[in-house]
Amino acid sequence: MTFEKFKEYYEKYGKCINDVSKPKKKYSEQKLKERYGKLLKQLERNAERKKVSVEKQQEKKKEFEEVDYKWEEMKEIVFSRDKSKCQLISFLEEFNQFDTARELRESAGNLVRTIDPAHIYPRSTCPELKYDPDNVVCLNRFSHSMLDTFRDPVDGRQVLNIEERLLYFQLIVGEERMERLKLKIKNQ
Repeated sequence: MTFEKFKEYYEKYGKCINDVSKPKKKYSEQKLKERYGKLLKQLERNAERKKVSVEKQQEKKKEFEEVDYKWEEMKEIVFSRDKSKCQLISFLEEFNQFDTARELRESAGNLVRTIDPAHIYPRSTCPELKYDPDNVVCLNRFSHSMLDTFRDPVDGRQVLNIEERLLYFQLIVGEERMERLKLKIKNQ
C-alpha cells in the first residue's frame, strides 16, 4: 500500500487502516507518515513470524490493500446511529441497572473503552446480512467478544446457547428490529 492510498483512506474515514476507532484529534502529515511506517513494519513482522514465502507475503499485502469500503461505510452508519456508544451499557443504564453496568465495566477493564461493530446474526451463518445496519450494533469489545463466543456479555462466566445469545441482542436492539432481521433471513 502506498502512502497516498493510506492517506486517502484516512481522509475519507477519519482513521488509519490499522486503527480500531477514530482518533480524538486529527493526525498531522508527520503523524500519518509515522503511522504508515508502523503499518509497514507490522506487515513485515507478521510475514517474518509466519515465515511465509515471498508470494504469500505479496498476497497478504494485496489483501490488506483491498479495503472493504462497503463495510467501512456501513460502520459509519452504525456508529452514527448508535452515537459510538456501547448499546448494552446504554440499555442497562436506561433501565436503571447501574449495578450490572458497573459489574460489566469491572469485568471488561480497558476493553470497555473500545467500541466495535458487532453482528447480531454472524456473517458465517447469515452472510447476506453482513452489510445490513439492522444486523450490526455498537458494543464494547469485551461484550462483543463474549457474545461471539457464547458467553455472558456482562461477566463472561456463564455459557450461553444460541437462543440466550439472541435474547441478549433482543434486549439491546428491541423486538421490532429482531423481527425485521428474522423476516430478512426467512425471505432469503
